[in-house]
Amino acid sequence: MQRMNGHLSSEALSAYLDGETAPAEERRLAAHLAGCLHCRSRLAATRRLVGELRHLPPVVPPPELAALVRSRVAAAAAGSSTGIAAASDVGSGGRGR
Repeated sequence: MQRMNGHLSSEALSAYLDGETAPAEERRLAAHLAGCLHCRSRLAATRRLVGELRHLPPVVPPPELAALVRSRVAAAAAGSSTGIAAASDVGSGGRGR
């Protein structure tokens, strides 16, 4: 999971940070990080970002979201072209902007 420029991809850094790499891949990534200041800096920034995101309060979806999703799925399943709407409709109860 190395990019053409020799640095680790964001996906590789994320997997490494999350502990989702196989042992051999983890060793390879650790060896790269030991010798690459650029990738170590990106890993540190990602680690800080993840830590900050964990402190955000949970977002409560609008009460009408479940019914809106169900109706859109039903309309799409029925072959209706109105089953898909702009993302802005979700937070406004389907009223648009």
